[in-house]
Amino acid sequence: MQNERIIVFLDTNIFIKASYNFKSGKLATIRRYCDEGFIDLVVSSVVCREVETHIKKDLQECYEKINKHLLSERRLAALRSEPDFFRFLAFLSAETMVEKVLSQFSNFLEDTHCTIIDTSTVQVENVLSDLFAMRPPFETKKQDEFKDSIILYSLRDYQQALSIPIWAVSDDTGFRKALEGDVNFLLFTSIEDMLNKVNAKVKADQYIKIKEYINEQNEMRYIVNRLEEVLFDAAVTPDIDLFDDAQVIAVNSSKYRLDTIDEIDNETAAVSMEAECNINISYTFFDEENSVYDTVDHEYAYQHIGEVNEEHLVRFPFRILLSLFDDTIDIDTIDVEDGRLSLSLDEETLINSERVDDISFNGPDEEWIGYTTCPTCGCQITFKNDGGNGFCSKCVPD
Repeated sequence: MQNERIIVFLDTNIFIKASYNFKSGKLATIRRYCDEGFIDLVVSSVVCREVETHIKKDLQECYEKINKHLLSERRLAALRSEPDFFRFLAFLSAETMVEKVLSQFSNFLEDTHCTIIDTSTVQVENVLSDLFAMRPPFETKKQDEFKDSIILYSLRDYQQALSIPIWAVSDDTGFRKALEGDVNFLLFTSIEDMLNKVNAKVKADQYIKIKEYINEQNEMRYIVNRLEEVLFDAAVTPDIDLFDDAQVIAVNSSKYRLDTIDEIDNETAAVSMEAECNINISYTFFDEENSVYDTVDHEYAYQHIGEVNEEHLVRFPFRILLSLFDDTIDIDTIDVEDGRLSLSLDEETLINSERVDDISFNGPDEEWIGYTTCPTCGCQITFKNDGGNGFCSKCVPD
């Protein structure tokens, strides 16, 4: 088993991307894989301090937003007179929130038996040399990467002492560039990519079976049908001010690809996928150009509502949860993030656009639209009753 050890390093940005969710999701999978002996986790002492600092800062900002909304929301006015309301706010205090998440982070490091790499032996001269030579992680536009440089030197020293390659997970361009080409490091930009590689290595038989299952024709048809259901229920937002909600009216040529197999245990597996689909949408909008504005009453005498059908090419991620029973694999659920798909559509996704409303009729004739007021009787003067000289036809002087 010693030869099978996988040493995994997580950078600060990876914890941030995981939303400090230590009890579920990808970080929970890492915790379980450490417990099962597949992964040995390492982080730098600098990473620990950075994560703690970000937790305090990010949760303070979240608390301020929550607190501001709860205190300003008029519909909660009745509750603000109740003592329980402020006890609830006290429970949501920034200090309480920060304390709970910091405790979860500490427990995560303890439960994973994470090795904290000491940085005290890093030579400052080496860091300064990289800075003045603009070697990664330092870049022309990012000259304050001292913490990353310290992490990198300590990580290299740790690897040399182990003589085992380290799987480094970081979404920082400069950090990864500093390790590019180093055979002692295998680089990943996300936890998903790293776990996919872990599963392919230590759970190879199940990994291969799952890949084959996903690509079976019957399962492909089932997945495509489910994707169509997701798309018809999607919240689509074209790049225009809508008069009414946009609707998906057709789904064409749906296809998908397997991205990563993130998680495999004895009974379940989680697979990350990416879909690519052509969809047709229909929406309405206020067509100001074909509307008529009354300059006297300062309102629209006629509002034209335009209708458009468009075709878009959209891509979005989704996840499949599988049930594993001996040699049998079944699809349990197919889900998108937040439970409902949201698609923002613009020129980059647009394939074709067509106006389908009738714009030959531009509302009421101009002769019926008032453009001034008669000074004698006060009626609106239109082309129909204009008597000349600023009076209506009934009041025009002889």
